Amino acid sequence: MNPDISIGGIFMPRLLVLTFIALPLAGLSSRMLGDLGVYWLFAHRPLVNLSLFVICLGLLVQIAIMAGITH
Repeated sequence: MNPDISIGGIFMPRLLVLTFIALPLAGLSSRMLGDLGVYWLFAHRPLVNLSLFVICLGLLVQIAIMAGITH
């Protein structure tokens, strides 16, 4: 089984593709937290943004595993 995904004839690792999907999701989550005024609870906003990205990527990987896209 090939661990890469072909996008327009260019082979990309699955984790890289999931990373490209997780990045805008983390950005939207960050913007939503900012609009709700939740960031005052946290001491270091960039660390929260990194954590949101890691959480989004982890959720996407779990969804991909359950859907059978990755193994």
